[in-house]
Amino acid sequence: MDPVSSVQIVDENARTQAIDPKASYLVQAPAGSGKTELLIQRILALLATVNEPEEVLALTFTKKAAAEMRERVIKALFAAKRAKPSQPHALATWNLAYKVLQHSENKGWRLSEYPARLKIMTLDAFASGLARQLPVLSGFGQTPATADFAEPMYQQAVSDLMEYAEQKQAPKVLQQAMHTLILHQDCKVNRLQSLLASMLARREQWLPDVFKYTHDMDSLRLHLEASLTTIIEHTLQQASAELGPTQKNEIMRLGNFAAAQLSLNQGTAEHALQPFLSLTQFPDATPEQIKVWKALTHLLMTAGNKPNIRKSVTKTLGFDTSKASQDAKEDMLELLNQFQGDDKLVQHLMAIRGLPDSACFSDHAWKTLEALFLVLKILAGQLWQSFEQHKQVDFIEIMLRAKQALGTENEQGNIIPSDALLRLDHQIQHILLDEFQDTSTLQIDLLSRLTAGWGNDGRTLFMVGD
Repeated sequence: MDPVSSVQIVDENARTQAIDPKASYLVQAPAGSGKTELLIQRILALLATVNEPEEVLALTFTKKAAAEMRERVIKALFAAKRAKPSQPHALATWNLAYKVLQHSENKGWRLSEYPARLKIMTLDAFASGLARQLPVLSGFGQTPATADFAEPMYQQAVSDLMEYAEQKQAPKVLQQAMHTLILHQDCKVNRLQSLLASMLARREQWLPDVFKYTHDMDSLRLHLEASLTTIIEHTLQQASAELGPTQKNEIMRLGNFAAAQLSLNQGTAEHALQPFLSLTQFPDATPEQIKVWKALTHLLMTAGNKPNIRKSVTKTLGFDTSKASQDAKEDMLELLNQFQGDDKLVQHLMAIRGLPDSACFSDHAWKTLEALFLVLKILAGQLWQSFEQHKQVDFIEIMLRAKQALGTENEQGNIIPSDALLRLDHQIQHILLDEFQDTSTLQIDLLSRLTAGWGNDGRTLFMVGD
């Protein structure tokens, strides 16, 4: 498949380009700009080129949107049986629909009489349909109903597992893991239940890693700590790049002065600027210096929900009413004035505040994470039992099973297509997706598998979003 181009709707030339059935596009446009009409025109343009109407698959996120899209396509087809409209925009849709009717007649589709052949549906409905068509591959057997509200099943799965963990016949590793998590939540069992249930509602985000690393947690620890080191270094480097040499020297001097004043006034009590006291040069962008960088953000920025560069300093920051403090205070205000309006610096300093104090996990923290991984792995199986009892599954399970039915990934991350995916490759030639900004990672994975085997063979992907 050709690379997907991005089209910002700005004029009719862009609209004409976007309905070209030979190319793939990502269309970005604000609300009220006519994205739905563009989708309708694209569907009509594609229907006039395919061998069967089922080769065009239009997906959206709500039943209401899917019904509206279907209705508008059908209305356009019936309108094309009447006289041409005079309005230029309506005429463009009329011409496209008229070509579809001619193509339908040549192919014997009788599309006006059998509009059910239009594949316009929600993404969830498509995944559910895929699971029903491929019961063995999807692991369902007979596909259960899909629950609109799955919270009770999440809660039951957690409750059943915690109850089982208290029984004597439960594996000791599960008992110990649950005990670790309960202690981590200060013995607030209800809070742990709520947290675990909420994680089941997002299990597509953690399930692959849990199953991958549960038996090799040492490798995961190395991987996470290496990734965390990279993130910390990158964040600190961005902040450092925003500061000039003179500014760095002033931060060092004034930070050290304020820290010394606070220590003098507070004695042995720790304070936020204390890391400045052991500093002989501006901090490097390394995890070992993260506490100094956090002291730096405290020196320059206010606290609260909307932090920004300070506009004033007081004795609480180390600038009291003494003569030495007054001189330093003037220099500090001058330095802060240089940073006013620097949104990039504020953004970088806020990112530093969100960093952990170390790139390494403590043994206690890692023990807790190991316990969580073990419990989550068992909990995923417990959830399936809850599904079976209720004869229902959630939308996540439908998507996971549909994704599984389409193939697997090898160690290089390439998709190994299943027989089902190979069959769909012949059935679907064009995919359209509305409201692309609402697409989840799991849904994107499903689309990636659907298009994994596409090449420069005329098949297209068309996505529309704000």
